[in-house]
Amino acid sequence: MDMNASYQAFVHELFPNAELIIDRFHIIQLMGRTIEEFEMLQNLPPEELLARRQARFRKF
Repeated sequence: MDMNASYQAFVHELFPNAELIIDRFHIIQLMGRTIEEFEMLQNLPPEELLARRQARFRKF
C-alpha cells in the first residue's frame, strides 16, 4: 500500500478490519528521500537552515 495518509484513511474507511501492509518499495523510497533531504540540509548555511525551520512552523 502507498504510505499516503489520505489513501490509508480511505482504505480504512472502506475496509475497517483490513490489516494495512506497506510494501518494501515505498519504505525504501521514503528512506531515500529522507537521506537526500538530510544531506541537503547539512550543506546549508546556518541562516538558511533557520529560515527553513521557521517557515515550516508559520504554516500552522
